[in-house]
Amino acid sequence: MNESTKIEEAKHFLKRMREESQSPTENFRYELSAFLSAARTVFQYAFNEAKAKPGGEVWYSAQIAANRYFQFFRDERNENIHKVPVIPQQNTSITPGTHQLTITGSRPIVERSDENKTPETLGPTNESRLETQPLSSGTTSYNYKFISWTGPEDVISLAQKYLDDLDQFVIAARRDQWIS
Repeated sequence: MNESTKIEEAKHFLKRMREESQSPTENFRYELSAFLSAARTVFQYAFNEAKAKPGGEVWYSAQIAANRYFQFFRDERNENIHKVPVIPQQNTSITPGTHQLTITGSRPIVERSDENKTPETLGPTNESRLETQPLSSGTTSYNYKFISWTGPEDVISLAQKYLDDLDQFVIAARRDQWIS
């Protein structure tokens, strides 16, 4: 019954994680912690409803056991709440910008009519100048990974997969009348 509310809450925190992912502050970790708690609560609500029905506990355990994302995020949430805060590995990527280099100036124009004559300057003698103009600015990006996850996914893409599966879990649980 309350599962949908918690899924929406988890979606909110995933959105905030995306927003905070490009800033090297603790805010990303705070949003991740809130996401872990909100998403896990969906399962706790579902379990409380399902266990009141014959076979509900077995059904629930089978659902968790069949999905590696459910197991992983359950363990991460439990670690975060009961042991130590989950601190993902932060990877920083820096791409330098590009610049255009322009050298301007002129050389004097000299007339030489005869080898024995002193050269005569006919044109301007501006000094050379060196200018740089940015063509593109450099970028810094951040990527977060769970230290204990062995797959290639980063925290955000993994959390999205988890949330997608969580949505499907609730839909199937309602369809099969394990939850209301």
